[in-house]
Order: sequence, then C-alpha cells, then structure tokens
Amino acid sequence: MNYEELMNNIDIITKNYNERQLLTLSKTLEYEQRLNFHYKIDCYLNNKPYNEIVATYNYQDIFIKKLENNKELEYIVKNIHKIIKNSSTLKDTPLLYLKQNENIISKDDLNKIEATIAKSTSMYYPNIKKENLDKLTKLLKNTAREEGTTLLDIRYMNYGAYSEVFRIKSKIIKVGYTRECPNIPENNRILIPYFKGNIGSDFIEINDYINSIDSITNEDIYTVYKDIRDEGLIWLDPGKENIAKVSNDILSKINLRRKNLTDKGIIKNKNHIPETKDILLIDLDHIVFENDLEKIEKIRRNLSEGRNATLDRLENRYSKETKKAKVLKKTLLDYLEYY
Repeated sequence: MNYEELMNNIDIITKNYNERQLLTLSKTLEYEQRLNFHYKIDCYLNNKPYNEIVATYNYQDIFIKKLENNKELEYIVKNIHKIIKNSSTLKDTPLLYLKQNENIISKDDLNKIEATIAKSTSMYYPNIKKENLDKLTKLLKNTAREEGTTLLDIRYMNYGAYSEVFRIKSKIIKVGYTRECPNIPENNRILIPYFKGNIGSDFIEINDYINSIDSITNEDIYTVYKDIRDEGLIWLDPGKENIAKVSNDILSKINLRRKNLTDKGIIKNKNHIPETKDILLIDLDHIVFENDLEKIEKIRRNLSEGRNATLDRLENRYSKETKKAKVLKKTLLDYLEYY
C-alpha cells in the first residue's frame, strides 16, 4: 500500500497488524510520511485528535525509539538529516543509539552525521554557508576528539541570554549571535576559553564545564567585582549565575591556556595582575575598560533595573573602600530618569 492508502485505512490496518508488522509495512515510506503514519496510528489507538502539523513535535522521539527497538540503524542513518534538524534534537534520542552502534557505522556515514550535528548547532541553520559549516564541523570534531569521543556525545543543554549551550563531556560549547563584548580584556577572574570568536556569523565559545554554582555568595560577587576593578576594568553583569568556584584541575588547564591567548578573544590589559583565583567568570561578556564610558552606557541601557541597581551598589562600595573615583557616573535613579 502507498502512503495515501495506509493513512486512509488506519482502522483496518491496526486490527490486522502488530507493531513490528506495522513498522515493516511502512518501511519503504519517506521519513516524514512514515512518522505521520505511525503518529496517526497512535492517535487512533489512544483516541487523540490527529494533526499532521504537530506530528514531528509530538511524536518524533517515540517514533525513533520504535525504530531503535526494531534495529533500524540503516534507516536512521539514512534519514539523520531529517531527524536532527535543530539544536533541541541533540539529545539521547537518537544520539545514544548511534553511539551504541558507532563501531558498525561507516566512516563516511559518521562524517555525514557529524556534519549534520554541527549544522544543527548553528544559529543560522539551515542556511549556514558550506565554508563556515566546514570550519564549524572541524572545530566541534576537534573538541570532541580532545575529549576522546565523537560528536555523538554532544548534548543540547539550554538557551541562554545570548547563546545556545551544548556539552561534550567536560567541555561547554556556546553558539550565539554577536556578543556585546566579543573581545574582553585579560583579567585574573576569567575562565580562559579554548576558543572564542566568530565562524561566519556564529559566535562560538568553548570552555570547561563547571558543575555547580550553588555555593556562590553575595560577598563572592563583590570580591570578583573588586578584583576586576583593581585591574582597570568594570564587570557590567555581576550575578551569581555568571561566576563559579572551579577545581584545581581546571585551574591547571587555565594556566596552560594563558600561555597562548590566540583565538580566545582576549585583549591585552596593561593593568593585569597575574594571580590565580578559584572563583571565575563563566560568562565571558560585559567586561570593558573603565575608561570606555560610551560602551559602559550602551551596555547599561540593555540591562535590567535590578542589574543596574546591583552595579550601583557594588561601585559605591568599591569607591568608598578604595577612594577611587566612580566609573559609573549615574546612580540608578539618575539612569532611569535619563532614559
């Protein structure tokens, strides 16, 4: 039976075929048609309304699990570009199954799968240019190789304010649009990245995965703010979610990366104090030189009222303790009145 016949005879088909037979019956269909067919069966058996528009969203994970249980590796690999279509599809289904069968996937097929995965991480999917896709794929594959694995171990984590976040074992990859501060000055509170910069229009940052930020206190925030200010800089996004206490193992890796800051988006800072700190910035944005008043004001316009209030409080305390003139020219009330 062709697709139309299958779709029009769901009631009869479900009475005469079990699940494995239904999968065999639909095996020659194109991926989208086959998914729609099994979704309609599910809706029929569970007395749910069928709507083709939401079939992929509602049913793809269940459908792929059926394919996995039916040992349809070849079908999954053949249609991987239809299964992995955006960042949110980078999850255990189907990557875990592909990983479990990695030893029987051909090298050419694995390369195609990894290119599909890399493409799905781009903020410009599916319109990323081939030359940029090749560079992005190479960067991500090298990152996975450094972790002793392939891109089958990448997982989508969440969407941040400026980037989508992925993880490959002990590394975090952030892919987003242009940052407020694509390049930031060197300072002793920075979690120096493995890579930070543009590939085409995608802004990429690769860094160590930090397990927890739960132990950060308000006093820790001020200590980090003060140290950054002591180096002639200002941190314009002070918050617990943006710093973390890191392990000695990560500190050792960071010290090695300090020796070469190429491709890491780090600007030389003549006031840099080379000390090792264990509470570091995990969001490498919103750090500017204290004399760049135009950028400071531009960034503050896009911050929340609460963040601006925190900035004023921290800067007032710093000014009192160090007798150093305030960089933030306006208090929160002045700022709100001005804008």
